[in-house]
Amino acid sequence: KTVAFTHHDWKKIKRSSRYSSRFVPGNEDGTILATIQQMPAYEFIWAIEYDVAYSGHWMTFFRDFDGNRSDLLATSIVRYKTIPNWPLWKSLEVPEGVVLSDDAKLRSFDPCLRISRRAVELLIAEYRKGWAGNSECVMPTVLQLAGGVIEDIGGDGEFTPEERRNRHYRSTATNSG
Repeated sequence: KTVAFTHHDWKKIKRSSRYSSRFVPGNEDGTILATIQQMPAYEFIWAIEYDVAYSGHWMTFFRDFDGNRSDLLATSIVRYKTIPNWPLWKSLEVPEGVVLSDDAKLRSFDPCLRISRRAVELLIAEYRKGWAGNSECVMPTVLQLAGGVIEDIGGDGEFTPEERRNRHYRSTATNSG
């Protein structure tokens, strides 16, 4: 299904962080959240950037996740301690009264992700409480804290189930770019 949206729809859901007051770097979550709200029949939505190259068959890829109930499927999910120098950690803003340990901070790389309607509802509620920042740290961090299920699509990190370890891609978790 094709859904029309504008590049400003995210402003209905989230705010810019102090890190970048004019725009939100890594703002794809706002677009995804605005889009899935217009698609009430869908429990999950895949978002794949135009430049993703996959050498396998896409139907095999998608079938690998049939029956998977995770709230967020993304790539290269790591904790803060793995890449403490990642520049966009400084964009992460938490609501007043929330204490966030470094171990609770997660980062995902999102050129290919799947998100659940449940995750969208959780994220929208949390953005309204005051979360802000780059989506690659806000989404996995908030969802983990809210009890969401997060899994890595492949790679070899702690969030990758054994049966998918290095199956769909090989990761470099220490890449801070």
